[in-house]
Amino acid sequence: WLSAFFSETWVRTVFDNPSEFHTIELILGVYAYAIEIYLNFSGYTDLVTGIALLLGFRLPQNFNAPYLATSLKHFWARWHMSLSLWIRDYIYIPLGGSQKGPTRTQVNVMIAMVLSGLWHGETLNFLIWGAIHGVGVVFLNIKDNIERKKLLANGMSKADVKVHQNRELIGWESYFYRFITFNYICLGWIFFRSVTFDDSMTYITSLFSNFSLEMVPYHDLGVLLAICFAVFYLYPLCVKIPEYFVTYSKKVPWPLLPFIFILILWGVIFMAPSGIPQFIYASF
Repeated sequence: WLSAFFSETWVRTVFDNPSEFHTIELILGVYAYAIEIYLNFSGYTDLVTGIALLLGFRLPQNFNAPYLATSLKHFWARWHMSLSLWIRDYIYIPLGGSQKGPTRTQVNVMIAMVLSGLWHGETLNFLIWGAIHGVGVVFLNIKDNIERKKLLANGMSKADVKVHQNRELIGWESYFYRFITFNYICLGWIFFRSVTFDDSMTYITSLFSNFSLEMVPYHDLGVLLAICFAVFYLYPLCVKIPEYFVTYSKKVPWPLLPFIFILILWGVIFMAPSGIPQFIYASF
């Protein structure tokens, strides 16, 4: 329902004719698409996982709050995890992985990410989308290698360096790197969503040239700020809701549980849109 809402309200309108919209509306459009594709694909995965459980099969987790990632590497460890593992096992590792030196490692990363883009379709846009992610991961690998050498030169042990580089970011650092990562991912989504390369460039050009202080769409600015607040503050809280539900449902007397599940099912049916919402990944 939410995926269809974002698609109909912002995404289609803005992406169909980006040159006619203000910069704020264009930012809102690509943010809305980031949310649309996540809700669409992860929602489909949840449905498949639930049906499989009813049939006695336990499928592996495919999404783990990907927009909480503080780096592109963390994003790919959380987004479409089955595809990420397939790329690692059948493309990256057979190419040599990280066992043939740092330069060859970065080449292997680029090949793997570009092929992951072409897996979605044999178009220039999907190739660029994969290359954007490949360049981002290569940049992070080079940065990590430089940092590792500096820490080792300062007397830190290899074990401590590994712990330092894999530490969980907290406070302002986590919000800053999450913001950078999310916006870099959104840059890639422009190419992923646009039909042609020219459409993508029109969107990006309009994004930088259509800003005007005299014509700021304050309503859309408010919606944009609300989405930013939801993604960077409410989203981390919402991720914990299923865990809380499981924990507290165990404390509810079992005769009441059927009524709770009936209420949840009724709410889902009530909010569901009419017909069958478009499933984005059906095209791939």
